[in-house]
Amino acid sequence: MRQTVLGIALFVGLVSSVHAAGADDGARIALVIGNGDYAAGRLVNAVLDARSMAETLRGLGFEVLAHENTGYREMRRALAEFGERLSADSVGLFYYAGHGLQVNGKNYLVPVDAEIKSERYVSAEAVDAESVLAEMQAAKTRVNIVIMDACRDNPFVTRFRGLARGLAFMPAPAGTYVAYATGPGSVAEDGEPGRNGIYTGELLKALREPGLRIEDVFKRVRIAVQARTENRQNPWDASSMTGDFFFTGAPAAPVPPALSVREEVRNERGVLAVTSPIDGVEVFVNGQRVGEARRGRVLVIDRLAAGAYRLSARRAGYRPWEREVQVALNDRVEVVVELER
Repeated sequence: MRQTVLGIALFVGLVSSVHAAGADDGARIALVIGNGDYAAGRLVNAVLDARSMAETLRGLGFEVLAHENTGYREMRRALAEFGERLSADSVGLFYYAGHGLQVNGKNYLVPVDAEIKSERYVSAEAVDAESVLAEMQAAKTRVNIVIMDACRDNPFVTRFRGLARGLAFMPAPAGTYVAYATGPGSVAEDGEPGRNGIYTGELLKALREPGLRIEDVFKRVRIAVQARTENRQNPWDASSMTGDFFFTGAPAAPVPPALSVREEVRNERGVLAVTSPIDGVEVFVNGQRVGEARRGRVLVIDRLAAGAYRLSARRAGYRPWEREVQVALNDRVEVVVELER
């Protein structure tokens, strides 16, 4: 079965930066309403979606006020109780599944006992969706989340020409995240009876994924819904949020690699570098021949312990040459051997 459904999620951040879940978030309060038992046309999945959402939110640390198949008076009282529970340091979340209407750019949530004879009755029989935001703003809640999964192809719209299809964009303060179950005017698939709707079902999965930002949650939902519907349904979203919000907590900071520690003996040795302006000069250190110095080359004697060394040199036809050289640790001593005839 296919229905045209519009799901809207409004994420209102009253501060520019939002802490990760579990990090000084304060109380988490959620109001969840599922309306499906309409005389004018029953919604098969709305109540089930609301029940599943309530259960998931409880698992995410929310205190949930859950209501099903509410009439007008019960909806108004539920909103009032919700507003009383909110405080400046809390996170507020409102979820609604049911019929919704748009009249002159205003969105209304339809109670199950609504008797809408024409568009003139909408404001008297339905609840203005902006009243939800008003409750949150009055409490000055730090983070506000409003999710509306409202059926677009409903009997009220088809009955009266004055009622517009779908829901209008709701004005909200800066720091708002808006997610739609499908693009305006397109068809969203409701799913099989007895199961969650496709969009809400994928949203429930994504909400449980640890370490996902709001943006990542709905990106997962969009990809999954597109795959399940073979691109017939394309969820989309818009955001003006500048901070991060995590339903299940920020990802853990990466653990730095374990330090490799070892002990080694310091190689404290000195170096002798011997050069000569003539070729064939034999070089001796403490009487031991170590090599031959040649013009343009350097004879290097390394790994010498610190101390004094007797450096000598000779070549046939030249007078013997000898000098005492002091070598220090980690030092290089340059010596030029100049033989005389």
